Amino acid sequence: NELTSRRREERTQQQSIERPLLLELLELRDRVEAGATAASAYQPGLLARLSSRTNRHLASLQEGMDITLRRLSNLLTRYQVTKIETQDRPLDPHCMQVIETGSRPDREDGIILSEQRKGYLHQGTLLREAEVVVNKREKS
Repeated sequence: NELTSRRREERTQQQSIERPLLLELLELRDRVEAGATAASAYQPGLLARLSSRTNRHLASLQEGMDITLRRLSNLLTRYQVTKIETQDRPLDPHCMQVIETGSRPDREDGIILSEQRKGYLHQGTLLREAEVVVNKREKS
């Protein structure tokens, strides 16, 4: 019993040490992912599209962000950080925070319509809540 208690205490202490660093890594991942999304949606003007130099620059920028995202994802996986699945699932108030409601008559009340910020678990414990848009049908 003492050994089990000691191991549990060590695990709790280790998680409290890792938590701030993991949260910072998640923030960094969010920012790089937003940049990669914006870069992939960028449509340069006609003159820029004609320049092979601009095209090479954009492609290498996108590739660099993709590599960085993969490395961050691998690092988070090594620390047993997993994404909370939300899309088209019922609201779970233990790991999701509603930041907005939407209205889709084809969906049940309480179903997640979209995710504004990803949520994560660390070794099965909530690390960061998902921020979601949840369905609330209009009353007739």
